Amino acid sequence: MRRTAFFLVFLVIVAAGPLLGAERPDGALARILAHDFDGECIPRHGNVLYTDGKDAFVGDCDCAEPRENFDADSDPLIIVARWQVVDTRMESRTKALVTVRARVIAVAQGQNEERKIVPLAEPKDEDTVYRVWMRKGRWLWVDPPPTPRVGYQAVRQAVAKQVDELKDLIATRHPNDLWSRLLPLYQAELAALDALRPIAEANAVR
Repeated sequence: MRRTAFFLVFLVIVAAGPLLGAERPDGALARILAHDFDGECIPRHGNVLYTDGKDAFVGDCDCAEPRENFDADSDPLIIVARWQVVDTRMESRTKALVTVRARVIAVAQGQNEERKIVPLAEPKDEDTVYRVWMRKGRWLWVDPPPTPRVGYQAVRQAVAKQVDELKDLIATRHPNDLWSRLLPLYQAELAALDALRPIAEANAVR
């Protein structure tokens, strides 16, 4: 009887394969999304799996749909107050679907000088299903990386930093038409984000 029980346990261990001793798919994805929430795009580079064989570094910071790269102060993105993993479904030992729910409060539409902060009429929960596959002992999200879900504070800090840098450039260097044109645009974004603060704070926790 004991030998039978031991054999059954052994079969379970063998069947589990890559899942034992490895990070769970939801945990691996959560680590990447935490960086998105903080406005940091670098972790996207090494965690994308392209099934069509494309290089993980083909992303262009100036593309209309950010993939591997995004800048919180100038790219299209979704502004969220909070997020959490709500479901993980294993399709096989090496493939999973992870559902993440984010509380969306605004979107940043357009890019660079054309970008505008557009608050939602009403904050809403939005579910996104991510495909993650295990390759060489690591869980990677499968292309294409979605539009970044970035936290309100991260977006505001990025825009405020640009405002301060432009003010400094204009004050300490020879006047530049580009800087003088950009400053009011960033200031308008910052004002829109400051108006959004009460909504962000109210939706940051359940």
